Amino acid sequence: MINFFGLGAKMEELFNTLPRIVEISGDKSLREAMVFAAWRKVTGDLKEKTSPVKLEDRRLLVAVSDKTWKKNLEKISEEIVFRLNAILKQPIVAFIDFQVDKSRFVKEKKKKRVEETLLKAVSPEVSSSANAIEDEDLRHQFLLAVGACLKRMERDEKR
Repeated sequence: MINFFGLGAKMEELFNTLPRIVEISGDKSLREAMVFAAWRKVTGDLKEKTSPVKLEDRRLLVAVSDKTWKKNLEKISEEIVFRLNAILKQPIVAFIDFQVDKSRFVKEKKKKRVEETLLKAVSPEVSSSANAIEDEDLRHQFLLAVGACLKRMERDEKR
């Protein structure tokens, strides 16, 4: 199931402000970044299977991990376009092209395995203390940094 509303209040505020900024600036790269952020919001649970690549003339190119995901997402692409434009508060996306690109997702899997290893190195006490960091992304980055530091110290001790 797609998680359509998984972001916090601060991100909601940002999404409410950015469409006007994009409209005023007319900057294509800003518009593309906004569409990519909206994509992640609309398809939250699918971030490991999909990745926006580029926006060109209201056509969004999205990489998918395999043919099955391509086929399934093509079936609901009109709904996704509707939700994207609703979040963006303007009709920026008219069509979505899905393209199978397995190599993009192999890198993501490897990155996820590395992150899991780093997070396992963090003690429960530190993890518990990190819960005081309200911003989920910042907390995650902090725990990754702690894990990387601990792994580096462990590696240095072995030398």
